[in-house]
Amino acid sequence: MKPTTEQQEIIETSKTGSNMVIVAGAGTGKSSTLRLIAEANPTKNFLCLCFNKANQLESNSHPGKPSNIYYTTTHSLAYRDIVDSAYRSKLQFLSTSDVPMGIVEARRVSGEITTSEATIISKELRLKVVEVLNKFLQSDYVNISEFVESFYQDYMYKDFLLGTTILYWESILSTSKGSARMSHDCYLKMYQKQQRKLFTYAESSKSIPVEVHGIMLDEMQDTTPCVASIFLQNDHLQQIVVGDPHQQIYSFRGAVNIMGDLPGFAQKFLTQSFRFNSSIARKANEVLKNKSSDFLLEGVSNRTSIETKTYLCRTNAAVLETILYD
Repeated sequence: MKPTTEQQEIIETSKTGSNMVIVAGAGTGKSSTLRLIAEANPTKNFLCLCFNKANQLESNSHPGKPSNIYYTTTHSLAYRDIVDSAYRSKLQFLSTSDVPMGIVEARRVSGEITTSEATIISKELRLKVVEVLNKFLQSDYVNISEFVESFYQDYMYKDFLLGTTILYWESILSTSKGSARMSHDCYLKMYQKQQRKLFTYAESSKSIPVEVHGIMLDEMQDTTPCVASIFLQNDHLQQIVVGDPHQQIYSFRGAVNIMGDLPGFAQKFLTQSFRFNSSIARKANEVLKNKSSDFLLEGVSNRTSIETKTYLCRTNAAVLETILYD
């Protein structure tokens, strides 16, 4: 495909070895631009961190994929290095039933708190500890104490919370029988804490490792601080991030937009959308202007009509069922 003027500017910048943050609107060719970068730098190998497994598989099977770009997820990198047979048997969701209540019980036995108080604290603490640990796993913090001190200073049972969360995390890290179960974000945090740098990459255990020269991060606006930390610690590589701050949908999972906080990164833009025409772009720009955005889209699609259907349902499940069987 012939690059647009914006894509060509990005390609030329990539040849200088500069780090880049690419702000790209909907349908502006984010994925194709990353492929064009790899194609224009045939002596370099690029590792692209994808948002999820489906995106990785789709990108790796794309017919236009250059041979010097490799797609993976950050969890896959961590899984290879961290998860052994002992941890594999523990993989599940975090469970409140695994949260240790030894600190609460010890203080009840010593008379520091009553049985009634212990019951109340234990009930609230189990839920709070799982909440805190999940947020810690998504963060760029590597020390639980510092994390709790920063965000839970005013929590009524802060001392119980800190001590119990530390014990819970230690139980997750343990491989002994009866230790706490772990989520996938747990081994990702373990990987982040080790601050490993990528020098080579192998697509599978049977593949010959290749030297990595550049690292890419797709959908940066939906990246957790933990994943961003893993990406940014590889500052010995050329670093390229791409995303759209106006399409952030995973803030509930701890995702933050740090695209504007990357010092030393050349900022580039992709504004020409192949997904819709100029009339839709004008409507989109009205919304973007209301958000005080200087980023405006240009619709370059030749489609003049769009087939639409409308379904009125009482629940989301009914909408999905209607669409699937239509």
